Amino acid sequence: MQKMNLASLDLNLLVALEVLLQECHISNSARRLNMSQPTMSRTLSRLRDTFNDQLLVRTPKGYVKTPRAEELEEPLALTLMAAQRTFTRQSFDPKTANNVFRISTLDYGEAVILPILTQMLRKSAPNIELEVQNRDTYSISDIQSGKADFAIGVMPRGPTEGCVLEELLEDHYVCVMCSKHPLAHEPLTLESFLDHDHSILVSNTNVNIPIESWLSDVGMKRQIVRRSCHFLASLFSLKDTKMLQTSVKRLANLVADGQNLVVKELPFEVRPIQVYLTWHLRNNDDLAHKWFREQMFKAANSLEDTPPI
Repeated sequence: MQKMNLASLDLNLLVALEVLLQECHISNSARRLNMSQPTMSRTLSRLRDTFNDQLLVRTPKGYVKTPRAEELEEPLALTLMAAQRTFTRQSFDPKTANNVFRISTLDYGEAVILPILTQMLRKSAPNIELEVQNRDTYSISDIQSGKADFAIGVMPRGPTEGCVLEELLEDHYVCVMCSKHPLAHEPLTLESFLDHDHSILVSNTNVNIPIESWLSDVGMKRQIVRRSCHFLASLFSLKDTKMLQTSVKRLANLVADGQNLVVKELPFEVRPIQVYLTWHLRNNDDLAHKWFREQMFKAANSLEDTPPI
C-alpha cells in the first residue's frame, strides 16, 4: 500500500471531498461550502490528483462515485469527526461525569475539608469519586509526577516548578488538653504552659513547628515527651493524660467534644498556618479539573469560623 505524504495534503480538501461525495453535484457542493462553481471544480481536480482517482465521473444522469470514492466515505467521515473533537473544546457536565480525582493530603485535609466537599459532590456530581493519598508534609512530588491531581497542605519546601499554589484557608495553633487536666479550668499562662509535659506535632521530616521557634527566640523551652505526625490520632490519645498538645484549631474543635478535650488559645502569638491547594499546570485549563478546583475553594470558604474559645 502506497502511503500518502500528509505534509503535502491540504486538510481543507477533505472537507470539500466529504461534501462532494454527499452531493455528487458540483454546484450544490459549491453552495454548501460558500464558494464559486469554478473554485469547486478546481478543488475536485486537486482531489483527483491527490487520490489518483477520478472520484466523481460524469454520466448522462449526473455524477456518480467511483469505487475508490465509495471506499473513502466511511474513513473520511471518521477522520473529520476525530479532527472536530481535536479542535473543539470538550464540555464537562458534573451531573453525568464519572471522574476520579486523586487528592494528596494529611489527615488534616481529609478531616477538615473533605467532609464538606463530599456532601457538595453528592448533590452536584453523584458519580465523581475521590481517592485520598497520604502526603509527605512538605512535598508536592506526587503532583509533579502525576500520581495525584491535587495536594492540600502547607507550603512545600522543595521545588515547585510546573505547579500552581493558591491559599485554600488559614488556621492557627491552639493548646489542647484532657478535660481532667489541672489546667482545664484555669487560665493558661506562659508559665503554666511551660510547667507541664507536651505532645507536639512534627512533620515526617522532623522539622520544628513554629512554637519551638518562638520559644527559642525568647530563650525558653518546653518539656516535650511525645512527638507525633498524626494530627487526629495524637488528639485522641490525650485522654486521661496530663500532657498539653499544640494542635491546629479547626481540627481540635472537630474532636474536642467527643473526646472530652478542652481547647485554649495559646498564651503567646505565633504566625498563622496557610493551607494551600496545589495542582500541576498541565491540568490548569482542563474543564473537569477547573470545576473541581472551584468546588474545593467553595468547600473551604463555606467552613464557618471556629467559635471563640
